[in-house]
Amino acid sequence: MGTAQDDGFRILGMGDAELVEPDWPPLTDAEAAGVLARFHLPGPAEPRSSAAEPRPGTAEPHPRSPAAPPDATAPPGGAPAGTPPGGTPAGTPAARVSWRSPRPLSAAAIVHLDGGDGAPERRLFVKRHHVTVRTTASLAAEHRFMAHLRRHGLPVAEVLPPSAPAQTGPAEAGPAQTGPAEAGPAKTSSTGPGPTGTALADGPWTYEVHTVLPGHDLYRDRFSWTPFHSPAHARAAGAALARLHLAAASFTAPARAPQPLLVSHEVFSAADPRTALDRFAAARPALAAFLAEHPDRYDRLAAAHLPHHRRLMRVAGGPAGLARLPVLWGHGDWHPTNLLWSRPDDDAEVSGILDFGLANASTAVHDIATALERFAVEWLRRDELPGPAAIRFEQVDAFLDGYERLRPLTEYESRLLPELVPLTHGDYALSEIDYFTGVLADRAHAETSWERYFVEHAAWFSGDGAALTEHLRERAARHTAERTARRGRARAAGPAATSTDSPPSTPTPSPAVSTAVPTAPRGRAAGGGPREGATP
Repeated sequence: MGTAQDDGFRILGMGDAELVEPDWPPLTDAEAAGVLARFHLPGPAEPRSSAAEPRPGTAEPHPRSPAAPPDATAPPGGAPAGTPPGGTPAGTPAARVSWRSPRPLSAAAIVHLDGGDGAPERRLFVKRHHVTVRTTASLAAEHRFMAHLRRHGLPVAEVLPPSAPAQTGPAEAGPAQTGPAEAGPAKTSSTGPGPTGTALADGPWTYEVHTVLPGHDLYRDRFSWTPFHSPAHARAAGAALARLHLAAASFTAPARAPQPLLVSHEVFSAADPRTALDRFAAARPALAAFLAEHPDRYDRLAAAHLPHHRRLMRVAGGPAGLARLPVLWGHGDWHPTNLLWSRPDDDAEVSGILDFGLANASTAVHDIATALERFAVEWLRRDELPGPAAIRFEQVDAFLDGYERLRPLTEYESRLLPELVPLTHGDYALSEIDYFTGVLADRAHAETSWERYFVEHAAWFSGDGAALTEHLRERAARHTAERTARRGRARAAGPAATSTDSPPSTPTPSPAVSTAVPTAPRGRAAGGGPREGATP
């Protein structure tokens, strides 16, 4: 990539749109050099442990507006065009942007940094958010989760700290937003240049820097909602998610504060989704204003979501049953484009886990449902593949087989899973509306998120998509029968087995059992590097 901001760089478009102009100004060589000068970077004699580079952006196949917001060409910190915030300090190593992420909700790039004095060149991943999307405080929880997983042997990116004295950014309650009537990005900014913990605040921007993980980026140019190349990849991905959940079981942190572009399960875990929708929107003023302009919102929700919600409540035993599930931080965006691979073929294992931008406190089964919803359906080819032809049943089974080999689902989780899949995307679709209205003032994309991804998405599972939920119910019934038979044999042979019909505790990994995902040999990073996968 060149250094000019108008060099023809394009990002993945909304839905089935191919490439469009970015909403956010692309990172340039000069900006990257200025930012990296303010971070503590590993030197040639300071090797870091293997880490993955989470891409930026969201893992949605449906982002961005065709036109950038009015101030999108202004570089960070309001510096003159072509200059990084504050200029490039004297002695800053030369930086070269070698690849830019095509994901839409932030600006991110792989940057090569001159080692100087004959030292080898270093590669780093730099990601820039608008402060209305992520602040230094809101990134802190995500970065703590990543650090926890690294300590438990998972191949996750190391987040590098800023080197300047810490300075406070906006409050932790979540980024402020503009109302839907205001054009352009919201005007909230940090209190001034300076880092806080693991990220750097500079005017309207928040920066994070990660090490780059070796591995083959086999899905680099794919939309987020596309299947794996093969059942073997799906099986490996299921096993990797199980390892992540086993490691995450010992991570204790509250859910993240309301902010745009975040996975949660608030609306449809409540007894009355209509009341829960109002409560969810009340914490997000831009979303509330959008919904107020849709007087039929309760009717649309009733038609698309309530049939699935009634079944979920019946199987779960109501909200109280769901509340007894152990809280567990999940990845929130587990799909092929957020994984790196040990080799470029079907025998590959997952060697890197990317993009924790949507990670949040939920439950293991909700995170699994989110993963299935992301890859099991050819969402972008449903017009070509009507009916069940759009569903990758073989990948569903392979993924769950890989997962359950390491962390078997309880009978309760198995019964919940089919009922969660049609509803799992609902909160995120609303969060996306909050982003398009409150941050970009893009009404067209907000309407697309409402119609296509909130309403029609759930409604599909009452038609063609019912084949997927029925497949999962049949799988759960088979597993229940097998477990019942095993318990019968165990009773005949000795002490009775314990029933798992009620919400069980999430298993924690034994100290003697490694939860690490096999890591690719150090040296080469796969075909390209990180993309965006989950936060802007």
